Amino acid sequence: MKTTEFYCDNIDNKIVVVESQDVEPILKANKESRRLGDGYTPSRDLQRVASIPLVVVQIFMKEGLNIYNPDDLPAIMKKLDDPEWKHLKTGGVTMNKVTVPSNLTGFSVVDKRGA
Repeated sequence: MKTTEFYCDNIDNKIVVVESQDVEPILKANKESRRLGDGYTPSRDLQRVASIPLVVVQIFMKEGLNIYNPDDLPAIMKKLDDPEWKHLKTGGVTMNKVTVPSNLTGFSVVDKRGA
């Protein structure tokens, strides 16, 4: 669960927003997914490659990478191959070996809250 707290900085006369998320359950589930298989759906037409916590999405966006923009997909794929971010991956796929369709117009983003 992600939480957002608001603070008033009376010295600089600003509102400070602090967002946090316990990412451990997501990282644990990612590790289990990597252990169990290749991430393909039963029909093998889709492959889940990563599960990225919202606070990490915000970190990426501050770095100029928008996970909702298909133009940023190559840079995001490269980041997912970086050992620093390996825990976001849900399968053993090496992202630089994935072929991105030239007609890609968007991402499937699934909100599983309440599921």
